[in-house]
Amino acid sequence: MLNGKNGPHTPENAAERQTQLLSTLDWFSKWKILHDENVVKGDASEFNFFADETWFCIRALILAHVGTIQIYCIEKRVCINPRCMNTDAVEWFFGDARQFVGGSTNKMSAKGMGQAATKADACSNGRHAVHGNNKTAHDAMVRRNKW
Repeated sequence: MLNGKNGPHTPENAAERQTQLLSTLDWFSKWKILHDENVVKGDASEFNFFADETWFCIRALILAHVGTIQIYCIEKRVCINPRCMNTDAVEWFFGDARQFVGGSTNKMSAKGMGQAATKADACSNGRHAVHGNNKTAHDAMVRRNKW
């Protein structure tokens, strides 16, 4: 459903696709609740479920698709092909932000992420005019002497 195997999301099938996605999320959530109960009882270890980061990403992916279907298919009445959707821009943003805080965003505060995002954004804006090996603008990252 998320990979486009069932065809594009359309205004006609949008509600059905959202229902399928939310029922998938409900299935994962019930599994997580059952897992947590079994861990408390001692019948399972904490490693019998996804890592916290993976579980967060699964929920985010499903909810992002539900929101995308809502905005584009239901409200704007257009078709979207899930095979054409990717997360490259978001991944690049967080990759740049991670570089500015020493490579790790584990247990980062909102203020720290905001500062890293500001630095990453400034760096990205400074690099946008440089294309490949051929510079078309001065390098914004080089220190200039005032004299």
